[in-house]
Amino acid sequence: MARPSLYEQFAFLWDGPGARVPPGWREGFMKWLDESNSLSLERCLGLPATKAKRLDALRAGWLCEAARYIDAPNPTQGVDQLRREWDAFVSRGPWRFWRDDEHPPDDAPRLDRALFYASKFTGGKTLSCRHLRRIVGHAFPEKRQALPPTV
Repeated sequence: MARPSLYEQFAFLWDGPGARVPPGWREGFMKWLDESNSLSLERCLGLPATKAKRLDALRAGWLCEAARYIDAPNPTQGVDQLRREWDAFVSRGPWRFWRDDEHPPDDAPRLDRALFYASKFTGGKTLSCRHLRRIVGHAFPEKRQALPPTV
């Protein structure tokens, strides 16, 4: 079985109460308890071990959340559109007014909320399309057009 991505591991945090706990976490937690704390909880759960990697995982989670609000026919166009949206958000958009705030306003659109938190983890800098593709490329499935019926 393929190991879930970091976003999939953290997704239950955004999905709210009643969300599914990631596969392997119960077993990892029990292993951590059985080992009398000789192994780190992060290692048992398969989480990033350093602060920098945890911040990268959170940034990736917010970028994947932002990708959910981008409608694109394929991954390349999806990443390009996300990059344009993020650039506009940071350079001409609400980031200029919100960057010193801890959270975006409650009435902010979902895309802006996700981009706000992603920007918090990058210090207001955007990432290259190549880097974004590595992080969120899986979030834009290929949309195939149905073939016309044959007669």
